[in-house]
Amino acid sequence: MAGEWIKMRTNLWTDPRVSRLCDLTGQAEVAVIGGLYWLWASADEHSLDGVMPGLSIAGIDRRTGIAGFGSALVAIGWISETDGGITIAKFDEHNGVLATKTGGGT
Repeated sequence: MAGEWIKMRTNLWTDPRVSRLCDLTGQAEVAVIGGLYWLWASADEHSLDGVMPGLSIAGIDRRTGIAGFGSALVAIGWISETDGGITIAKFDEHNGVLATKTGGGT
């Protein structure tokens, strides 16, 4: 739907966790932040609670084109593997209708 949006912090470029994702995947910040955008936008579109059944660690790597990205996200605590999918940590604080209306941001 036109006009849909997610909020992203302007300091992701300097966030030590993004730096760690870069180190773990061998990718530059621009690729990692693009991968994060895809993940957060997809979760906002397809989940009400941050649980994404059917999305696997391998699926995250495939969709972002970043080998090891899913495992790196687990390593820094931004997602967890669940039976048959993944869960995004603190989803309700950062994503969804309430967060985008009240100024919460990832």
